[in-house]
Amino acid sequence: MDELVFKFTNSISKEPLTYDPYQIEALLSSASTLLDRCLVYRRELFDLEEQAVKRALEYDLFRQQLDAQKNIELATHVESQRQKEKSGQDNAAKAFAEIGAGDLGKGFSLISEASSQSSGIAIGGEQDRKRHVEAKWTALADYQQTLQARHETPGHALNYTERANRIRSYLEQDISIAYRKSRSIDYGQERIFDIVERLKPPKRERYLDYLVSYIREAINKIELKAMDEIEFEHVVSIHQPRAQNPGGTAKFEHMDDKNWKMALNAKTGDGEIGCDLQIEFPSTIKRLRVRGISASMLIESPDNPVVRQRTCAIVVFPPRPSEWPTEIEEHLKDRTPVIIEHIGPADQRPAPTRYVSINNLDPRGSWRIQVSTNLLWADGKVHGRSETHIKDIKLHFNLLATVASPDDTAWKAFWF
Repeated sequence: MDELVFKFTNSISKEPLTYDPYQIEALLSSASTLLDRCLVYRRELFDLEEQAVKRALEYDLFRQQLDAQKNIELATHVESQRQKEKSGQDNAAKAFAEIGAGDLGKGFSLISEASSQSSGIAIGGEQDRKRHVEAKWTALADYQQTLQARHETPGHALNYTERANRIRSYLEQDISIAYRKSRSIDYGQERIFDIVERLKPPKRERYLDYLVSYIREAINKIELKAMDEIEFEHVVSIHQPRAQNPGGTAKFEHMDDKNWKMALNAKTGDGEIGCDLQIEFPSTIKRLRVRGISASMLIESPDNPVVRQRTCAIVVFPPRPSEWPTEIEEHLKDRTPVIIEHIGPADQRPAPTRYVSINNLDPRGSWRIQVSTNLLWADGKVHGRSETHIKDIKLHFNLLATVASPDDTAWKAFWF
């Protein structure tokens, strides 16, 4: 069993990562399930091996003992002995009858004749017994041969080889997938939670047990790390400036008026806006990961109920994570864009939605946003995007973070 696990895992140990390490919750759940199944496969293989070995030894023992057991039960010497006794009694009866010694000779002749008849009965009984013994052992041999043939019958429950090969194929599939996911978990827990617990390479002894323990320990460590996190919603304004001091003399904005108007100009703008969140979060925010995202639009007349019905759509391109310390498949390096439609005023937006491509991603990076060419109005007519009607696009992030101690003086400069 250990050799099988080593063979299946070692052959893929140099492959690039095939699973996205950021999907660590799903990976942990799946890997745990797969490894639990592998433990079941191992138990089933051990049970099959026990049954197959026991059955093979029993059949071998039967073959080796068959002739000896038949000879013991047939006991051909018994019939020969009875034949000798009968022949002797016949001769004695004949001899006593010919002597003519009166009543004594006749008596001995009768006794010998009776003994001969008794021996004849014994011989007949012995011959019947031998036929029954032969029939018994013939039937038993047929049974054993028929049973043995079932071990080679395709699809039969007693075909232990076929059953074992089928379980081995399941084991190969599940342990291979579990190992690939464990490798992604290895790097995911370091990137997301700063947990450095390197996955050991495949080895020939007890590697399945090691993988089970590794995944269980990873789940425990991540749960402990998650207990230190806080959940909050953060709003990123692309155009609207924010005050960085109480007097508002210091402000921060991702796009100024000039760049905003250039991007959303109805005639010349390409609709591409963005923000660099490397400088979005103060030093009091430590480890950070995204759980969901939504968006809202700031309109020119937020108190006008008709204008409030206008909506737009955007495509959000998340930042590309920095390179991993191991080879990873190319399609995992770039995050899939997120499409958000029906974007209106902030008080009308839905709660942030979880998307696979941004799950657990550290938001501190460059985000690119493509605004749709279309702007939906309540009048049912065609309207294109324009900086006149779209005053700002806001991204609403649902985040989990570890933060500085409440006593950290840096909190006094908090400017969200």
